[in-house]
Amino acid sequence: MVFLGGIAEAVAQHPVYNRWEAGTSSAPKAPFGAARGAVILTEQLRRDSLQLQLRLREDSLTYTRAAIPLQLSRGLGQRLAAGGPLRPEDAVYIQFLRRNLRYPELALRSGMEGSVTVQLQVAATGRVLSSRVVSSDLRQLTEFEDVPIKSSAKLQDAARQAMQQQARVLLRQLTFEPGAASTTEELKISYVFQ
Repeated sequence: MVFLGGIAEAVAQHPVYNRWEAGTSSAPKAPFGAARGAVILTEQLRRDSLQLQLRLREDSLTYTRAAIPLQLSRGLGQRLAAGGPLRPEDAVYIQFLRRNLRYPELALRSGMEGSVTVQLQVAATGRVLSSRVVSSDLRQLTEFEDVPIKSSAKLQDAARQAMQQQARVLLRQLTFEPGAASTTEELKISYVFQ
């Protein structure tokens, strides 16, 4: 180890001195104006997505505990889409949605509403094997009760993803009556401001 004396010590401890590159570096400049707004929005979206992931993880545990006591009859999606009379056992599905469906916070903040259609792959045992979003008709409201709603494109995209993810996670918890073979069900979840 070579010691150069008091001058080298003083320079090495200077707050602007970068000892790794053996040169000076400028202090990072804080963004301002539009750049600062973008940094704040990006940080807020990151924080919201982390909170959403935690909530979805907690919700999946809650949904598992709040499993439907009765098995749903197959063909539920077709009966709901046709708008015809529902069977008495279909009321259990409606009660499950009322009890467990929550409007995602990001969607509320950005003023998003609409519907998400999820396709479920149901095994012969009645257990849902997979779920995927087939279509979604989500749009942003421009105002609600004469109050204008404004949000950025990033926030709208994050809200769409939160709504689709919640629909997939929620419907994945359903159980159907056993059948001869695996089937698919398409169920629609609607998010509406009232």
